[in-house]
Amino acid sequence: MRMLLALCLLSGPAAAGLTFQSSFAIEGPTGLAFDGQRCGLWVAHEAEYLSFVNLAGELQATYPVPMRVDDVALNGEQLLATDGAGNFIALGRDGSVLSQPFQLNPVIVDSDGLHIDQKAGLVWIADDNPAALVALAPDGSQRLRIEGTAQNPPMLEPQGIVTDPVSGSILAADDSQGLNAIFEFTAQGALIALYDINAIATDPEGLALADDNRTLYVAFDTGDRIAQFDFAASDGTGAPAPDEGTPACN
Repeated sequence: MRMLLALCLLSGPAAAGLTFQSSFAIEGPTGLAFDGQRCGLWVAHEAEYLSFVNLAGELQATYPVPMRVDDVALNGEQLLATDGAGNFIALGRDGSVLSQPFQLNPVIVDSDGLHIDQKAGLVWIADDNPAALVALAPDGSQRLRIEGTAQNPPMLEPQGIVTDPVSGSILAADDSQGLNAIFEFTAQGALIALYDINAIATDPEGLALADDNRTLYVAFDTGDRIAQFDFAASDGTGAPAPDEGTPACN
């Protein structure tokens, strides 16, 4: 049975929202990246490896990484991973290590969330300390910063982050030390919606949006689950019909 989650809209049409679809168990997921070519999810676990699971939650492979991985992002034909402490490493889709650990910006010291917006050419970081969402250019310079404590209500523990290339919305997970919710911002950084997901599971961290731009995956660390939602941005784009499925891979 689908569950339409409680939604506090700050602006925008009423078509927006998250609709819970299903979930599967997995130990300690903290970061996610959707891979449409392989039709599955890269999963980080705050450990020195990555998992790859299909969309039914079945483990396909594990790959050792020479540093702890808090989150992972698709970067063209490669992967970019972060250790949660401001360090990053480039990986191949076959798990090969393509670089030594490096920094993008010395100001980033608590990189719990990571996403690469290919369309805008930005690297998004959810920086847990201080609570902020930071967009960096490929050279590491800061392009946009969204302060979590300046929001109403405040976003105190930003973790996973992902952008919607259709609407431009920025989605960020606030974990169980915050509101246990997902915040939606405009591309300019204005808060437009807050999604209460307490009824689903505890401690949302990783976020990934499928290539259909309306299937959202949420990793619950303490809850040991990955949940799938239908997502409709606050401008109404991507909203599925009430009983229509949302295929994630072409």
